[in-house]
Amino acid sequence: MNNKRLIIALIVLVLLLAFVYVMVQSQQESKENKAQFETILIGKGSSPKWSQNGTKIAFISEDGWLTIADADGKGEIRKIVEANFGSFNWLDSTTFLVYKKEFMRDEKEKQNIRILTVKSLTLDGKEDLIIEDKNIGPPNFRGPIFFKDGTVGYYEGRWELLGKDKQFKLIKKGKLSLKKAQGELEAITTEGYVGWGPIWLQSIDGSFKKRITEGETAYSFPELSPDGTKIAAIIMRGDIIVLDINGDELANLGRGDIFKRGLTGCWSPDSKKIAYELTKENEYNVIASELYVVNWDGTDKQQITNTSDEIEMYPQWSPEGSRILCWSYNTGNIFVIKLE
Repeated sequence: MNNKRLIIALIVLVLLLAFVYVMVQSQQESKENKAQFETILIGKGSSPKWSQNGTKIAFISEDGWLTIADADGKGEIRKIVEANFGSFNWLDSTTFLVYKKEFMRDEKEKQNIRILTVKSLTLDGKEDLIIEDKNIGPPNFRGPIFFKDGTVGYYEGRWELLGKDKQFKLIKKGKLSLKKAQGELEAITTEGYVGWGPIWLQSIDGSFKKRITEGETAYSFPELSPDGTKIAAIIMRGDIIVLDINGDELANLGRGDIFKRGLTGCWSPDSKKIAYELTKENEYNVIASELYVVNWDGTDKQQITNTSDEIEMYPQWSPEGSRILCWSYNTGNIFVIKLE
């Protein structure tokens, strides 16, 4: 009889513990899935980017203009120039660099000439030519390059050439000496190709390069943390993982239950958190997504969007680390999400 009572008591205890576990998990999921954050609609377009001081956002409007808006969504939205260029970035709080690649036909040689141009562009629309490279073969410069310390410039000379055969041309001085800025590390895959492959660490000037992952695991979109100690990357099955700079896995952030893969892990300025998107896809397109913020070790995961009609993508931390900028793939809406 005593044995029967003991068995019954153990069964009741196990059921009670299971119930408590389910309740805790349910509360955690509720915290993750129902967290509410103030969201500001900035405008409609694509390619949004923070200004260095975090007060403004530049983007390409739906009708094809480089446009700026206040990050609080309250000021006037201004169109600067028609965006007849390939890409742009803030040079400082009042100036952009715009980059354009195009081809023209050389009737005499019957060959395509590659034309690469870089211009500075002020908020009042004034343009100054910085680079113009016309060449039949590979380009004569790599750039522009935006270093972590604020240095901006480009390398002149064939990229495959070494040492003195390449010269660095400074556009804007940063906080560090040029030598130290050029020695800063970045994480890449497949020796510079944007795709799937092993992860490498290399200096921006190419003087140092080291493969840090072994085996056949393929990675994509590796991003080195601002403090240079960790790397966030995506593995082929879709999980977002965190590695140390020796290639050892520190954390697996997963991909959730309803999503197929993770994309674009982005470090907070203090290297403590990662913002990322989880997506659901059909055969051809992304059909759903949500954005999350989590500590680098996988703790304190928070879902910062919860929408059925927006496919939010490409989260970007604000310079001070309290807001997330994102873009909707299906509607073109550009949002700022306030985390604090």
